[in-house]
Amino acid sequence: MIDARSDMAGALNEALERLLRLENAMVSVLETGKVSLSDISKKQGVSRSTLLRQPWRMPGFGVPDAGNSPRRWWLKTYETWISIPEIERRTKWDLMPVRERRKLKAYIA
Repeated sequence: MIDARSDMAGALNEALERLLRLENAMVSVLETGKVSLSDISKKQGVSRSTLLRQPWRMPGFGVPDAGNSPRRWWLKTYETWISIPEIERRTKWDLMPVRERRKLKAYIA
């Protein structure tokens, strides 16, 4: 005779395993989302050249974190960056020391 408690525990363990696999799959899909300069320019409604002239529009002032060729950022990084009001990002850029800005601009160009 089969013990009902062990069957219920087995069914719950199987359901939990499936749920964890689904969660891991969703996390991996969300984390692999990347945006490029073209994606950012479309989302913000500006040209790529405007993005290059106005680095405060790009995450990390243009320094990519998901690949250099082509330049890409993780979607999560971009969303975090955009959540900061543009005026704050622009102010931070304007207050940045010239030496630091030059380093970033050299990276952008």
